Amino acid sequence: MAGGTFDNVGEKVIPGNYINLKAQEQTALVTSTRGITVIPLANFDWGPKKTFISVDAAQPDKNFALIGRSIYDDNKSIRLIREALKGAKTVYAYIMSDGDKAKMTCGKLTITAKYGGTRGNDITVTVSANPAGGMDVLIHLDTKKIGEYEGIKDASELENVNNEYVDFTGSGELEATAGTKLSGGTTVASTNEEVSEFLDACERIKSQSIAFPFGDKTLKEMFKSKISYMRNRLGKTVVGVVSNFAADYEGIINVTNTVELESGELTVEEATAFVAGIQAGATESQTNTYRKYDGAIRVIGEKNNEEAEAALKKGEFFFIMSENDEVIVQSDVNSLVTFTKTKTKDYRKNKIIRVYDAFADALHENFPPARYNNTPEDWSLEEGLGRALLKEFENSRSAIKNVDYDNDFKVDTEKSVDDYTVFNIGLQAVDATEKFYFNITTR
Repeated sequence: MAGGTFDNVGEKVIPGNYINLKAQEQTALVTSTRGITVIPLANFDWGPKKTFISVDAAQPDKNFALIGRSIYDDNKSIRLIREALKGAKTVYAYIMSDGDKAKMTCGKLTITAKYGGTRGNDITVTVSANPAGGMDVLIHLDTKKIGEYEGIKDASELENVNNEYVDFTGSGELEATAGTKLSGGTTVASTNEEVSEFLDACERIKSQSIAFPFGDKTLKEMFKSKISYMRNRLGKTVVGVVSNFAADYEGIINVTNTVELESGELTVEEATAFVAGIQAGATESQTNTYRKYDGAIRVIGEKNNEEAEAALKKGEFFFIMSENDEVIVQSDVNSLVTFTKTKTKDYRKNKIIRVYDAFADALHENFPPARYNNTPEDWSLEEGLGRALLKEFENSRSAIKNVDYDNDFKVDTEKSVDDYTVFNIGLQAVDATEKFYFNITTR
């Protein structure tokens, strides 16, 4: 029996089976990943100023040279990163200010710390004679070896050496020295102007949360304004985490108590790092209500039942001790307390906001400008993609419910003119069950 493929129906002469095989066109969805938070490092003593440094949970010390410390070191700024990584996959640490660079001179060789700050004063240089000729240069940061160069006969040989911690200048002979530290490095206090510059820089970073560990009320107002601008004007699905600030805004989480770790107590401002981390790391299908605070042993500023109820009504995010003697989150809420027809009571829940933010991210990823034409044919394609998104969020993510696939993602054909297409979308987010009511009839 004859067979094969065909180009046009009716073209074959011999009886047989003619089969064309092709894949059905599938809707390929682009999804956005979560888990990124931002931490500003004020008054920090090392690293490139006004730069975001990536610290990943999988390789936390990968950028040791840029931060100057392991994330396991006992340092207040490093502790912020460490607490954030208890929930986040990635922390973008931003160094706000620097100071003078530490340096030393060894004969004709000058060694200068790569960055300003007092951390440079912990760099130690040893120069000793090499039996084969020249001098050996050994450099440590604390006990970590950060450079070793053998048989150096002239300082100029080091000028083009790429060292992540120090720069070399000079020409001529080196002099022997045993364990001499660099000196003159200074750390300067960060200014309000630098805080403002940090917030402006956050506009170009994609993250799900920003911790704001500052106590000044004026700065907190500035922070709320920036978060509002980023969410409403730039389309950034980011939330801010701040301490003791009743912002009355779904984009701001207000942390009002703190914890004690085995290594010591955190301030409420420092506790914002952990909260920012778990907010970034939680998906739209998860809630942080009753989330355990790993490493915490006690709540500082614990609230009794009446105080907890009042605090929740005021939009406060706080920690409690569980019946198992663990530190946990009382309720995953933001600071919104004024409800309207367009911002209903469920908007106070961070999980609900994550659902809507995740859907907005999906729209950004899947509907880039200029991909589609503003025609009925492409409107049909766009509505098909929209239905696929609804299906993804309802079935795969369990994030929305009661979906009407015929009407919940539609192009408004009358308003879609010129270079803009208007969509009408209906979403109902799924909340987590946090309260159970049982009616028991005894017999």
